[in-house]
Amino acid sequence: MSRLRKILITGAVLLPGCGFTRAQSTAKPAASSWTRDDAAHLLRRAAFGGTPEQIDRFHTLGRQGAVNELVDYEKVKAAFEPPSVMPYEPPPFYKEGPLAPEDRQEVIRIRRQNHIMEFSNMSEWWLRRMISTPRPLEEKLTLFWHGHFTSGMREVENPRFLYDQNQLFRRLAKGSFGELVKAVSADPAMLRYLDNVNNVAGHPNENYARELLELFTMGEGHYSENDIKAVARAFTGWTINRATGTPFFEMQKHDFGFKPLFGQFRRFNGYDVVDLILAQPATAKHVARELWVYFAGTEPDPPVLTTLASTFQRSKFSIEALLRAMFMHDAFYAPAVKFAAVKSPAELVVGTYRLLELPPSNAASLATALRRMGQELFQPPNVKGWDGGLKWINTSTLLERYNFVVGALHGNEAPREGEQMAMRMQQMMSDMPPEMAS
Repeated sequence: MSRLRKILITGAVLLPGCGFTRAQSTAKPAASSWTRDDAAHLLRRAAFGGTPEQIDRFHTLGRQGAVNELVDYEKVKAAFEPPSVMPYEPPPFYKEGPLAPEDRQEVIRIRRQNHIMEFSNMSEWWLRRMISTPRPLEEKLTLFWHGHFTSGMREVENPRFLYDQNQLFRRLAKGSFGELVKAVSADPAMLRYLDNVNNVAGHPNENYARELLELFTMGEGHYSENDIKAVARAFTGWTINRATGTPFFEMQKHDFGFKPLFGQFRRFNGYDVVDLILAQPATAKHVARELWVYFAGTEPDPPVLTTLASTFQRSKFSIEALLRAMFMHDAFYAPAVKFAAVKSPAELVVGTYRLLELPPSNAASLATALRRMGQELFQPPNVKGWDGGLKWINTSTLLERYNFVVGALHGNEAPREGEQMAMRMQQMMSDMPPEMAS
């Protein structure tokens, strides 16, 4: 692989003194070893890369010290201004009542334009935050959970819900996985995205139940169609208060009957279901695998996955404990893992700006670059999130990566922000449905 292709695909920007080379041996490194290349690798995967000085400092810390430095990010002070996002507003016509057709269309048009502007503000805000944060693992985890528990602007139709969900991911990024699943289950963006707002006793909607089991927790093949039905019934009545935009449990729409699930027969509610899912061995393995693939870029060997899943279970599903076990494992630093990951557009853009220590002065152009490379923050393509890996690379997106890196290195002038906003508004206006029912 040429050096430039390595930059474009793996995101390893080669700066003087970095010493980024890929070893040819497939031998597993000794547990006591800790090289400068290992330190650079950890920074690329658990952060967004490191400058030569940062790599040197992480090398002197040793493996344990370097992992602690990244994982204990709450010890580092970080303050960011929030993006320009309006507080929650009830759906159109919730307060206005009946309107003439032309007035109704005007209300829809204004609200749609406001949402598009706020959506753009949020994407640019998050890019600036990822580039400038002194706590990179926090943002990298937030990006992971955004792609794991997906929600999208076109489906949710409310920027405030997406911003609050982003903050939820950041707040619980390395805490209890069980607490995170329960919080996501009651999150307004998720309630809208997977239609649990329409999940009522007698007519259960199975969308959230299916994805909760298949994508978010257990993985395909570890549950039955009857389990999906039981989980859907358990989450009936979980909805949103239309006046306040807050989660709301509507008792009269909840199914209080007995439900068969994983060999038990009880009056399960949603929180009971999450606890029961965590008790299934498949859950620890599925989540551990997802995090390993995200950070290591390869499939974990069965013994490695077994070890990580066991650590996850013993820690009562502490995400932090799983991360520490992962970053301390020899397999994470194996030659076959180094430079094996294909960086997402966000990782490439953020990593390039951090490594070259460039200010994110035109975040709108960076958001445009991400879209051209195939990734749009706050709008994953579907409920599975981004496929990742080699799916990021095709003839079009590879060219966009070349253009972005060359532009960053040479300081080429980006498209004017006003032009970008006009193009974005035109695209979003065509994508959004005529009724904004937020």
